[in-house]
Amino acid sequence: MDIKDLEKIIQNNIVNLLNNNPNISMRTLSDAIDGSPSYIQKILGGKFTPSLNKLIEISNYFNVPVSTLFSEGNFSPEEEAIIAKLDSLSDESLKMVSLLVSYLAEIDKKNKE
Repeated sequence: MDIKDLEKIIQNNIVNLLNNNPNISMRTLSDAIDGSPSYIQKILGGKFTPSLNKLIEISNYFNVPVSTLFSEGNFSPEEEAIIAKLDSLSDESLKMVSLLVSYLAEIDKKNKE
């Protein structure tokens, strides 16, 4: 699985959450997470990749674990263990994990240049 596959899974799961909650439009969700009126539309169209913080806000809005957005139902046992641990973290801890991952990715990018 690569990043494009994961983005598609996230997009599909957001669509499913919206479909399961017909009173919530893309605009309503965008407004709720402080995005522009077309924020969710851009995510679903593949024009924008949300940060982990925004994914946390989306999962909180729907009152589902953040792993719901990443779930395709075919994780390895190791991935399931990581997801279970992430689901148990507070929003602040998840934001710290996001910051750390971004930092490490930036270091990796610089080292490859």
